[in-house]
Amino acid sequence: MLGVDGVMHLLHPLTEDCSQIHAHVKWPNDILIEERKICGMLIENQLKGDQVETCVVGIGLNVNQRTFSDFDWEGTSMALELGRIINREEVLHRLIEAIKVRVTQMQQSDQLEFDFKERLFGVGKKILFQGQNDLFEAEVVGVESDGRLILSKDGEEMKFLNGEIKLRRTSS
Repeated sequence: MLGVDGVMHLLHPLTEDCSQIHAHVKWPNDILIEERKICGMLIENQLKGDQVETCVVGIGLNVNQRTFSDFDWEGTSMALELGRIINREEVLHRLIEAIKVRVTQMQQSDQLEFDFKERLFGVGKKILFQGQNDLFEAEVVGVESDGRLILSKDGEEMKFLNGEIKLRRTSS
């Protein structure tokens, strides 16, 4: 959650300056602006027993990219959203500072979890998911502390780990 949240914290001024831009976390590790992917992350934890000993976070943030390959989600970039070239070194500096701020906040409160859920894509909406053998609609409820996505389908709560389902698109 910390890597995703750090990027969301970085993008906060972008979304504050432009009220028409709405950034959301797409479970488990992407950030969308209006259903277009602006960022993806890979997170690898090294465990010692049941404790995280180290964590490596790779962040791919589209800064000045203008064209994108055809993937499941249309791409966007900071430059496309703001209509100007962005200084990548400034973005890197701001991202590092945003992560530092959030690490401190994480150690002092539950604000990180609250903010994550508040920005989670699909909360309260019907979303289309690809299961192992079928497509189904469900509403996003939240994310467990172990990273499982919590869905509600026909009043029944379901939980999924990354890789068990794939989020497709909003259906309404």
